[in-house]
Formats: sequence, C-alpha cells, structure tokens
Amino acid sequence: MKTVRKRLFTRPLQSCIFIIKCMEMYLVKSDKRVPLYMQLRAYISDQIQQQVLKPHDKLPTEQELSEQFKVSRITVKNALKDLAEEGVIYRIQGRGTFVSGAEKKETALYEGTQTSASLPVVAVIVPRLDNLFIGNVLIGLESRLARYQYRMLFMTTQDHQDLERKVLQEMAADGVKGLIIYPAEGENYNEEILKLSLHNFPIVLIDRYLPGINTNFVGTDNFQAAYDAVTYLIARGHSEIGFVSSEVKGTTSLEERFEGYRQALLQHGLPLNYDYQLFQADEDEISRFLAARQGRFAVLAAHNGIGHRVMKAAAELDIAIPERLSVIFFDDYEYSDLTRVKPALIVQDAEQIGLQAVELLMKAINGQESKAQLKLATRFQEGDSVLDLHTPTRGESR
Repeated sequence: MKTVRKRLFTRPLQSCIFIIKCMEMYLVKSDKRVPLYMQLRAYISDQIQQQVLKPHDKLPTEQELSEQFKVSRITVKNALKDLAEEGVIYRIQGRGTFVSGAEKKETALYEGTQTSASLPVVAVIVPRLDNLFIGNVLIGLESRLARYQYRMLFMTTQDHQDLERKVLQEMAADGVKGLIIYPAEGENYNEEILKLSLHNFPIVLIDRYLPGINTNFVGTDNFQAAYDAVTYLIARGHSEIGFVSSEVKGTTSLEERFEGYRQALLQHGLPLNYDYQLFQADEDEISRFLAARQGRFAVLAAHNGIGHRVMKAAAELDIAIPERLSVIFFDDYEYSDLTRVKPALIVQDAEQIGLQAVELLMKAINGQESKAQLKLATRFQEGDSVLDLHTPTRGESR
C-alpha cells in the first residue's frame, strides 16, 4: 500500500502539463454545440482507455483545468463529478483526483455492464444539445435516475415536431418505463403526448408544457422571473424597456416571459409600446431595432441566443453597454464571466429541474396518478450590463 501511495503523489509536473495541453487541443477541435463538461469528460475517459492516463495518475487540479481552458469551475466540477460517479476516477481529500486502479476499474465496468443490462429504462427526449441549460438538466436527470437504478436513454429531435412524434412512438413501442420530454419550440399540441397521457403512460414535461394536455411538468417560474427583471430595471430609473425574443407563440416558457414583461410595465404605470417589442429576431432585425432607439434604452432578451445577438448588434452600432443600452437576459452560458461586459442574467436552476422531473416520473411509474406542475424560482445574477440611472456617471451630476 505504501508503494502505491508513493506513486500517487510523485507524478512529475511535466506529465500534468502534457495532459492539460492534450485536453486543450481536444476541446478546441470538438463540436462546440456539445457542452464543454461533456467534452472534457469524454476526453479524460478516452485518455484513460488509451492508457495515456494510467492507474493512479494524478489529474490536474480543478483550478488548473479551469484556467487552461478558460471555462468556469462548475464546468470542470461537472465533468469530474460524472467520472467519479462512474468509478473512472477517485478523489482523496486534500490530495487531489486520480485515475482509478486497473483491477478496480475493470471489475466495475464488468459488473456495471451486467447490472445495467437488466435495469429499467427511462427515455429522455430533448430538442437539441447545444447549451449549458440542457446540459445541466441532463446532469440532474442522470444522477437521480441512477439513484433509483434506472438507465437513461437520450434522444434529440433537432426542434422538429415530426421527428419528436416519431421518437415518441418508437420509445413507447420499445418498452421504456417512462418518458421525460422537453417539447420542441413552437409546439402547442402533440397528439402522441396526448395519447400517452390518456393511457396513463408515465410522462413528465420539462421547461415548457402543452396547454390542454394534463401531464406532469417541471420548469421555471418564467412569469415571475421576467416580472422581477423588469421591476429591477424600473427601480434603476429605466422607463424605456423593450422585449426581444424568437417567436413567442406556441412556446409556453416564452409566452410567460413576455407576459411577465407586460404585467411589470402595467403594474408600474408604464405604457406598453409595441415598437419596443421584437419577435422572430434575427441579427439584421435586431440591428434595425436598436438603431431606431433614441437615448437610453433597456432590453429584456428572452434567452441567451437573443441576448448575444443584442450585445453583438450594439457593439457593431457603437451603442455602449450599459451607458446607452442596458441588457438583461435568460440564461447563464459558458464564458459568461469572461465577456467584455458581463451580462446581467436570469439563471434557471436547470439541475434541480432534472432532479424534480425524475421524482415526479417515479411517482407516476409507481401508480401515483395525481398530476403536478412545479415551477421553480430563478436566481438573478447581477453583471455590468445595467446602468443605474439614479447614480451619476462620470461627467454627470444629479
């Protein structure tokens, strides 16, 4: 045992540097649509399988990985957490993270294969895998399903409703025990989900629900989050506040965000100016929208894709953030703390959505038929993208 422990902590520093450099090249070449924590997890697993990383080799620290790849610590934590749960790596308090021993790893993989083949399956269907929110939802789903000894079968629909229907039919026919569904954007009705629901097939919808279809649902309190964001802007002296989004109609999460925006303005005695509302917003439309604004203006963007476009268009038009344009948007994303102007963000508790979705699904699988709709609170992350008009800027007086 002493010999093994000695090997753990005498790994040359040059080896750790080499490992980091290899990881860095791998992540640069990888598909950026896949969340970085998944890329990092896949890379480390691959290096272990190829014996580039050997049993009991010490991995670089979380801080080293974070600094090298310019990603957040949570990205690194998520990758290492998954690998530790799989038995691929292990941690020693105060010492670091290491590759599991060969005998231990082989036994775990063999036993895991035998056990997992007999475990019941839950299918998880999402529109795409291209952002931090979905990645964190999957972390919650996977960890809680594992606790209940279920396997997760993961499918994407590319936000295409016809493909979603086909996948639902296939999964139900394949004998999965339940379905967790993130509906396609713009969808307000799905015949397959309705059929399954009427037959009491265990289903939980996440992020957005389908009006008129009585199913379990877990998502965000989008109305309150948008209402609070607009109230935050008003409290800082803003009265010219716009809403920019992709198509709202048919997507309940976006509809609720827009309604929260509207109600906040009305409750604070501000008029609804339809010129301040932009939907189906591509880059050219956003540029025209911002160019038409005179004086100081604020925008609530419905999601981070739109938020990025707003900030990019502002930079191209030489509209300073936050001096002339204040911006808040849903949702957190990779590198949010590394941008020139750190945005104010409405952060959804994505991992908790995944955890709670599994809890509802387990109740449905066990015959507890009462349907529940859970809407979780968000967290507001202040950045540098909102100007407080009550505080004079340089060169101004009250």
